[in-house]
Amino acid sequence: MKILITLFSMMMLVMSSQAWAINNTFTPNISESNVIYYLNNPKFATGSRYNLVDSGGNPMHHPSIIQMSGQDYKYAAVYHTPYTVSGGIRYKVNLAASNDLVNWTYIDLLIDNADMPRISLVTGSNWVVVTYEQWQGAGVTSTQPARVAFKLFYDFNDLMNRTVRSTYTMSAYNGNLNGTPSIYEFHLAQYNGFYSVDGQYGFHYWDGTRDVNAVTTILKMFDPNGVAAAYPSTATAYNNLIMTNGVTGNIGDRDTLITSTARFNIQEGNIGQPGESFDKWRLFLYKFVESYNYPDGSGTLTALAPQTPNSSVSFGNPTVNVVDRPDGTGKAIVISYFIFGEGAGSGEAGSLLYYFNI
Repeated sequence: MKILITLFSMMMLVMSSQAWAINNTFTPNISESNVIYYLNNPKFATGSRYNLVDSGGNPMHHPSIIQMSGQDYKYAAVYHTPYTVSGGIRYKVNLAASNDLVNWTYIDLLIDNADMPRISLVTGSNWVVVTYEQWQGAGVTSTQPARVAFKLFYDFNDLMNRTVRSTYTMSAYNGNLNGTPSIYEFHLAQYNGFYSVDGQYGFHYWDGTRDVNAVTTILKMFDPNGVAAAYPSTATAYNNLIMTNGVTGNIGDRDTLITSTARFNIQEGNIGQPGESFDKWRLFLYKFVESYNYPDGSGTLTALAPQTPNSSVSFGNPTVNVVDRPDGTGKAIVISYFIFGEGAGSGEAGSLLYYFNI
């Protein structure tokens, strides 16, 4: 259901929440060497949880974390959980909340038949956007085609109450398998008296040989007139840079960290066979030199090698964010990886979530 997002409706939101133009653009002062240290050393983390599950026992795969205000909990996480159904697996995006970053209380189902979620604030507003991979095949299992989709929540109350204000689904780009989205930048925009979201996001698609990355600029997302315009393109130079650094299989998930010194992508890539070699997922740090919010391949790539207590070697699905520390005394960088069972140390397979006080 679409909601008319007019100037009048925004004024009502202002009156109810006191101010919608909040500052959500905090930039942490972290050097490149410290970024690499935090990404490479989960075994030395301030706090961590391997094989992460919520209070209901649901595996928390690909958790994306956001800090909240005005709620009983300090943090929210969106993540997907695979559920066994007749004939295979059905993925669902769930919502959980926490006050300490390692123990998560299950809130509820957020999106059915979907996975790989990201959560982000929209700069200049209280709006929250969740982007995800929406499966569209017939039947009870999660099957292709898959599309990148987005849900809008006006604020954290909407999120915790699962009140979706608008939904946008991207058209297919170069085939039926579009997914694993990431958000580079979203900001509030106004066109002809209506508020919407402009920005950039990334995703991957199957090019017939392997998964590769693409980038998208979007205008007027969630405009009630249905006039959103997306401009996807293959990130050819970026993909080529990753391949020249030893990635022979899929080029998949990524997340962005912006510090006072640089913008970074934490990027996964497989050094084995496309669609196989689950023991050969590796992570890389891309440092932007370009002025765009999305990567054009001009930057530099550094191989990462995360160290865990039991020497896991195969990592994917990176997420990263900077939030207030659980005790409120400063900032923390919170990171998650998926450790593939084929390359996992004893007891470490599944989702790893950890944080460092910074």
